[in-house]
Amino acid sequence: MAELHVICALRDKRSELAGMMNRLEQQLAQNRASLAHLDATMQLFDPDIRPDQIRPRQQRQRNAWFRPGECLRLIHDVLRDARKRKRTAASRDGDFCRMLVCS
Repeated sequence: MAELHVICALRDKRSELAGMMNRLEQQLAQNRASLAHLDATMQLFDPDIRPDQIRPRQQRQRNAWFRPGECLRLIHDVLRDARKRKRTAASRDGDFCRMLVCS
């Protein structure tokens, strides 16, 4: 016979997932109704509009590690510092070559 604690844990997980699915289906139905109302309102203001040709905007998930825009700013800072170091190293090398030629 199957382990009772395993069956109970699996039943709880299934119950949780089924509840989440019910809630998401309700949200989907509500969003579809809101979209239909919005389409009808747009057509009141512009009868020639084709709402089905409006592309959906993709929602981006927030990164838990960085605030909005922080990662890109850090990348730009690193690249800016790398360019400065490269210029400094190049000018140092150029000065060294001038010293060799002039001596």
